[in-house]
Amino acid sequence: MKTRLLLLTFALGLGLFGNVVSESEYSYALAFRGCMQNDAPALEIYLTHEAYSGEALPLKPYLRIEIAWSDWGKLVGKDLKLAQFSRRKLDPQTPIVNASLNFWLDSERRAPVWLQGTLRLKNVEVNKQVEGSYEFAGPNNFKLTGTFKAQWGKDQLPCG
Repeated sequence: MKTRLLLLTFALGLGLFGNVVSESEYSYALAFRGCMQNDAPALEIYLTHEAYSGEALPLKPYLRIEIAWSDWGKLVGKDLKLAQFSRRKLDPQTPIVNASLNFWLDSERRAPVWLQGTLRLKNVEVNKQVEGSYEFAGPNNFKLTGTFKAQWGKDQLPCG
């Protein structure tokens, strides 16, 4: 199962598939207060294939979700559309939510693939757990869908 997903994500990175739909096989999830890629405070959620403690980075491939907002409980039950870092065209009351698929393409290219799609938080209990579901899409119509129940890990603050 793990080998199949590794080959699938590798093929995605090379652009070999034109229309792939995949039910996510990420069995582990961890959430904590951390930082977005642009150093803004955020709720970070990591979806992995193996247990992840929050120390350093998890083994690839993994999904990383970032939610820039201070009262995440107010986002429960809403469809949160993935956006870019800029707020220029967004309502300032709309939280910035990003997701990336992180995997090795080869020894040279290790940049994450930024995804599009929707995140839905089912439950957010700060310092306890975060539950939700997602429907993400990447290049070449690659799709990742699934649910998660993330235990709260050690917070990674401050940002900047």
